[in-house]
Amino acid sequence: MLRLALLTTLMLCVFGVSAQNPDTEKSWQAMLKSGPRKMKVPRTLVYSRAQFKYNAQLNYIGRWVDTPLLVDPELNDNNPETRLSSPNFHKMQETVISYGMDGLACLPGKTGSDYLYKLCAKTPVPGFTLIPELQGSRLKTDEGIKILETVIVPALNSPHSLKIDGKLLVSSYGGGSSKEWKKLFDRYREKYGDKFIFLPQIGAACGKYFPYWQGRYKSGAITPEDIEKIKADFREIIRDTDGLYLTAWAIQVEGERRFATDFYRDFIIGIGKSVISEPEFKNKYFALVVRVGHENCTRIGGNLSCYGTSTLRESMETAMAAKPDIIIIPEWDEQNENTSLRPTVYNSFSSKRLMRYYMAKLKNEQPAPVPGDDMNIPNLIMSYRKTLCAGERINVELLNVPDSDKNTEYTVELSFHDINGKEVIKFPAVKFNSSELNEHRFFEASENYVSHQVLLPKLKINYKGKDLTFEDGFQYLELRGTWNWDYKWVKQPLRDMLKPLKADFKMTGKDAFTVDFASGEELAYVELLDENAVIYTAQKAGEMIWRETPEHKVIAFYMQNMPNHENTLNGSITINGKGIKWLTDNSYSWPTDYPSVSEGNTYAFKDFSLSLTPRKIYAAIPVEFTENAIIEINLPGFFVQKIPVKQILATEIYGVPGMGTPTLTLSRFMRQAFHPKHLKAREAYFSAGILPDMPRSIIHMQAIAESGKIYRSKPIILNSEKNSGKNGIITVYSDTVKKPVSVTAPSWQIPDIEYRINPDTGTVITCAAGRMLWGLCGGYAAQATWRGASEARDTTAFISIKSYPKEAVKSAAEIVEKDGSPAWTFDGIGEHLVFPAGAIPRRSAFTLSFDVFLENPKGKQILVSNRSHILGSLELFMEDGKLKGIFLDNLGNQIQLNSGLAVETGKWSSVKVVYNLSEMLFHVNEQASAKLPCPGPGRNDTTTVVGGYDKNWFKGFIKNLKIKHSADN
Repeated sequence: MLRLALLTTLMLCVFGVSAQNPDTEKSWQAMLKSGPRKMKVPRTLVYSRAQFKYNAQLNYIGRWVDTPLLVDPELNDNNPETRLSSPNFHKMQETVISYGMDGLACLPGKTGSDYLYKLCAKTPVPGFTLIPELQGSRLKTDEGIKILETVIVPALNSPHSLKIDGKLLVSSYGGGSSKEWKKLFDRYREKYGDKFIFLPQIGAACGKYFPYWQGRYKSGAITPEDIEKIKADFREIIRDTDGLYLTAWAIQVEGERRFATDFYRDFIIGIGKSVISEPEFKNKYFALVVRVGHENCTRIGGNLSCYGTSTLRESMETAMAAKPDIIIIPEWDEQNENTSLRPTVYNSFSSKRLMRYYMAKLKNEQPAPVPGDDMNIPNLIMSYRKTLCAGERINVELLNVPDSDKNTEYTVELSFHDINGKEVIKFPAVKFNSSELNEHRFFEASENYVSHQVLLPKLKINYKGKDLTFEDGFQYLELRGTWNWDYKWVKQPLRDMLKPLKADFKMTGKDAFTVDFASGEELAYVELLDENAVIYTAQKAGEMIWRETPEHKVIAFYMQNMPNHENTLNGSITINGKGIKWLTDNSYSWPTDYPSVSEGNTYAFKDFSLSLTPRKIYAAIPVEFTENAIIEINLPGFFVQKIPVKQILATEIYGVPGMGTPTLTLSRFMRQAFHPKHLKAREAYFSAGILPDMPRSIIHMQAIAESGKIYRSKPIILNSEKNSGKNGIITVYSDTVKKPVSVTAPSWQIPDIEYRINPDTGTVITCAAGRMLWGLCGGYAAQATWRGASEARDTTAFISIKSYPKEAVKSAAEIVEKDGSPAWTFDGIGEHLVFPAGAIPRRSAFTLSFDVFLENPKGKQILVSNRSHILGSLELFMEDGKLKGIFLDNLGNQIQLNSGLAVETGKWSSVKVVYNLSEMLFHVNEQASAKLPCPGPGRNDTTTVVGGYDKNWFKGFIKNLKIKHSADN
C-alpha cells in the first residue's frame, strides 16, 4: 500500500538516504522548524491545464501512440463561432466534473480566451470554472503583451473564471522573470483595479532549472549555502507576485525513468513550503503541479514514465500532503507529449477513478463508485507496457481503488499465456482490501521470453465469495527482440471492459479478416489494428470508406515541408478515368472540418500553403480504371512527374523526387484515414483486406462503446509459421541484472536491415524488415511509415526549427548513378535521408555499415546521427577526414569516440561500426580501430538522419546502407 507520512518526517528521512553532508542536514532541520502554513482556501482546488486544440473532432489516426477515448466528429457546430465547438466543449466540462475536479486551467493560443467564456456561458456546468494561463514567451514583444491582455480581460469579466475573495486567479506557463511579471501586473492593477492573484509557474531556482538541482541532490552535493540562495530566490518571486507555484520537474534519469518523488517532495516542495510558510507571506498563495507522465518518443525521444498509475498517484499524494491552495495537472489534453489526464484509449478511465478517490479525500467525502459500475467486480486496474524490447522488465501494476468504506478482502492471481493459450508465467496470488488504495507489482525479465512475440494476461479473482476469470478483452503485450519506441502503458480498469455478446474475429484468407461483433450497449467504433495502429473502422451504411475496397483503389498523397521553409504550390494532380473522387483531410487543423469530398479527374492546387503541418489528400479510383490510370503531378518548381497507378499498387508506395524542400509520398492506401461518425449500433460486421506493416504483423480487433468501455480480441500473428526453426544471438541491456546480456532469439526477432535504392519506390527507402523501419530521402519518416506524424516536426531529427538550414534548396538526397551503381548524393546544405526511431536500436547491439565517397575532407561533416534536438545515442561524423563519433549514454553522458581512421577523399570507402553495448569498434576498409569503451544503452529512442544536422553537413555520396541488430564478430 502506498502511504505518505507527514511531509516533515519524510523530508528528514529521505535526506538521510540521499547522503547530504552534516551541515546541510542541520540546515534542513532548522528549515523544517518553521510553523505550519494556514491555507488561503477551505480545501485544495484541483485543475488540469488544457490546450483545447486537441479536441474530440480532431484526426488522431496515425499520429500519436494514444487517442482520446471520447473522439466524436459529430461534436460540432454547423456554424462554429470559435475554434472549438460548443458540444465539444460541453463534453469536456462534463468529463472534468465527473472526475470531481474544479475545472481547467486554459492555455489559449494567439487568439486570446474570449471564446472559452462564451462557451461557458452557452453551457454552464455547476462547479466548473477556468483559470487563465499566460504564456511567458509573450512578454518579450509588444504584440505578445497585447495577446496576454486578451486572455485576462474576458476572464476578469466572466462568472465562469475562478475568483477567490473576488480576485481572479491567473497562472503562467513558462518564461518570464518575476520582475517582468510584476511590471505587467502593476499595469493591470492600475488599469483594472486590485482584482488579481497571479502565480507564475516556477521551474528553476537561482537561474538553474530543477534538473540541475536534482543532479546535485542525487549526488549529495547540496550545501547549506545552496539552500539559503534558493530560499532567497523564492522570497523574491513571492514578493513580486502573489505566491509560489512550483512545477514537478523531477525524473529519475536511469532505469524506467520514473517520477523522482523524493526530489519533488524534499527539495522542490520542501524548500518552497518552508519559504511560503514564513510569517511575511501569510497572505500569499501556494500552488503545486501534479504529473501523469510524458510518453511520446516520436517527438523528442525521451520520456517520463507514467509507471502505470504510479506517477499520478505519487505526485498527487506528495502535493496533497503539502496542503497547497491550488494543484494544476499538466495536461488534460496535450496529445503531442502524451500527458493526458482525460480518458484515452490506452488509459481508459483509470485517471478518472483515481481522481474521484483523491477529490473525495480533499472534500472530506466518502469515496463512491462511478455511476453504472458493476459492483460484483472489484475496482481493480491492471497496467503494463503494451510493447517491450527484450531486456526491459515485464512490469505489471495491479491497483485497487477504494469506492466505499467497506472492507472487502479479495485475492488476485496473475498469469501470462502464449498465443496458443499455454501458460508461460504465473505469479503468486496476492490479497487486496477494497477500502484501501493498494498496489501489487509484478516483474519478470523479458529477455527470458523473447521466443514469444505476444503474451496474453489472465486474472483469476475471488471477490465476495465468487470466482471470476478475466482473460478475454485485454490488450496483448508485445515482445520485440531489439527495438521499440512506444513507451505507452495500457491501463485497464476491470469495470471499464466491454462485455461482448458475440466477438468473432478470424483470418479468412491471405491478409484478409472478418469481424462479427455484438454488444449489449451501443458502439462507437469497431476497429481492426495492425501493430496497434488502426487500419480499418466499421462505418455506417452509405458512408464512403476511404481505403481500398473491392470497388475502388485509394491512393494517399502525403506532403510536408521542412522547418524554416514555407512554400505556396499552384498546379494540379490529374488521374485519367471516370468516377474519381478526392478527399482533402482538413481535420489536422483548428477549427476542425469534417473531410469533404469532390469528384473529377483533377485536384487543383491554388495558393496551397505547405509548411510544417502534414497535408494529406486521398484519391479513390474505380478498380476498372486502375490498370491504365496515370497519375500526373504538375506542381511547377516542386513536383512534376507521371506515375502509373499500377506501379504504386505493386510497390505499395512511391516517393516523388522533388525540386525543393517539400517532400511527397504516394501510398496504396489500406489504412484508416480518419475517425468516422459513431456507429450508434449494437452490432458490427465487416470483411477487410490489409497491407500488413511487418512480416509478422500482429492484428487484433478493438471495440469501443459509446460509454467508453473497451474490448480487445485475442491477436492473430501473420506468417507465424515462417522461420520458426532459425535462431540467432542478440545482446540487449537487461534492466533486471543491470548489464548487457546475450540471449538466443528467433531470427524474426533480429532485424537485418538493408536499405534499398529502388527506382520503383522513388525517394522512399524500403527494407524487408518491415514498413515500420522504412525511410525517406528528406522529409519525415512518417511519410513512409504512416506512424507518429503528430501535428508537425515529429519523425524528423529537426525538432528544433533552427537546426535545419534556411538556405537549403532541397531536402531529399538525390539518387544518382555513381561508378556503375546507384547511390545517394548529398549537397552539403540540407539534403539528407531520414529513418524512423528503432532503425538504430537504443538498447541492443548493432552493426552499421555503408560505403562513402567523400568529396571534401575539411571541417566536421555528420554522416549518421540518431537524434532529435539532442542526441539519442550515436552520431558518426568526419572531421578533417578522420572518422569520429559521439555516443550519449543512458545517464546523459557524452562519450567521445575517436577511431583514428582516415577516410580518403575522391574514392569509395567501406565504413563499419560494430557496437556490443560495452565497446564500439570502427572499420574503414581493411583497417580497424581500437575497441573504444562505450557502455550502453543509449539515452533516447530517436529518428536517424543521414547527411548532416544544424551547421555540419556532408558533401559526397553514400550507398549500401545496412543496419543489423546484432554485433558482428
